[in-house]
Amino acid sequence: MTERIDPTQLVSAIPVEKPKVEPMTRSEKLRHWAQLCRQAKHVIELEHSLEFWPIGRLQDPNIISHNSPLGIAAADPVFREQGLANKSATAIMGFFDISQSELHAFSCNCGGMIGREEIAARIEGLDYLSLGQKIRRAFARRFASR
Repeated sequence: MTERIDPTQLVSAIPVEKPKVEPMTRSEKLRHWAQLCRQAKHVIELEHSLEFWPIGRLQDPNIISHNSPLGIAAADPVFREQGLANKSATAIMGFFDISQSELHAFSCNCGGMIGREEIAARIEGLDYLSLGQKIRRAFARRFASR
């Protein structure tokens, strides 16, 4: 008598090499994140007093709302594939190479509620802001050495 083989056992026994994912640049990540916020179907929630959060709170992934810009980024499969570990503020700051004050600029409610388009524009603005900061630092170093 012939033994029947479950086809799922065959598939799971075959090693499948995962295709390599091309790493996104910081600019690409910020643009993608901004687009996710623009396309959100829900009201985006903002955090409270984010600029004053101590490191312990920044590291806690359970503090961040799923409907916040940080939660939106953490839920994105593209970002998870790129290496975003969790939705803690510190993981997101590291992944996007942004500071706590930059994070505060688009995800804190201290200035009142802002809409999806404004959140997205502020996220995109981080790329230009950082470029400006780099230019200022380069000039400062150059003229400091004279």
